Amino acid sequence: MLRDAESALLGARGLTARLLTFAKGGAPIRVPVAIEPLVRQAVDEALRDATRPVTVRHPIAPELPLVRADSGQIAQVVKNLISNSIQAMPSGGTIDVGMQSVRIASGEPSPLEPGEYVAVTVADSGTGIPPELLPHVLDPFGGSHPGLHGLGLSIAFTIVKRHEGHLEIESKPGRGTRVRFLLPVAGDAPSEDARPPAGQPRVVGGVPSAATTATTRVLLMDDDALVRTATQRTLGRLGYLTDAVADGTEAVTRYQEAIASGRPYALVILDLTVPGGMGGLETLRNLRAIDPDVTAVVASGYGNDGSMARAADLGFRDAIAKPYGLQTLRELLGRILESRAS
Repeated sequence: MLRDAESALLGARGLTARLLTFAKGGAPIRVPVAIEPLVRQAVDEALRDATRPVTVRHPIAPELPLVRADSGQIAQVVKNLISNSIQAMPSGGTIDVGMQSVRIASGEPSPLEPGEYVAVTVADSGTGIPPELLPHVLDPFGGSHPGLHGLGLSIAFTIVKRHEGHLEIESKPGRGTRVRFLLPVAGDAPSEDARPPAGQPRVVGGVPSAATTATTRVLLMDDDALVRTATQRTLGRLGYLTDAVADGTEAVTRYQEAIASGRPYALVILDLTVPGGMGGLETLRNLRAIDPDVTAVVASGYGNDGSMARAADLGFRDAIAKPYGLQTLRELLGRILESRAS
């Protein structure tokens, strides 16, 4: 029952995120990401609900550089494309998912800026799209046209565009559909020892040892008592010494007291919005006046808020979208505390 409840919660979170992304903002929170394991995992998740015999072929991808992306949003793009392909194959069929590096040269005709990109291609053996409908596939109201359904492609296009990328579609009736999207590269390709095994999600940063967490203090600020209690318990389960407060005013007081006692906080997690109280942005400004080197993370249930996407510019070390689970919290703290130690 708990697993079913968690699954329903994650489904509701995903649906809300998709609606926000399409209807209002949905600014991605972009970090360096290994695209191959992300795509493979998203494909596997999309196939779980398939009721038709579908074969997915993954050509061996060359060594790919990291892309700068919001993992959740790009996973949603892939899931949407796979779902569309499944719907286009009533009797089942084959889907080819490929990835490769692409370089856009200066002066080359392209909607993208010159530079390095990673391209992800999803090609199916389905019924294809009639020529008269092809211009409408990215129309949010495409469902009003016979043969086009839902917001899947519209949302995918919107997400890719907000990643400074591009999505293109080729299709012929009876010969299937091919969708390709490109994302800008974040930097050099990762070394082999940093590359996760194929099919496994990439974990950015390490997980602190028990010895490290046992002496690490975290200050949590969230106005929702249920979220505050659950998160404090989760942090305690991970081994961190955690204090929790309801608003920014109390957070600033606790932070001052911790410094005065010689037991400072290694990390502060701040709720972005506190109705009737001091929210995350104002709290951070006050904390930085006390300690310019404060390490703070912004948390919000409104993933479309621009502050989440611009967290680093606003002085935060990272951002985390609510609701989040134990593993997400573990990886976040591991990534931040590992960078602090180095």
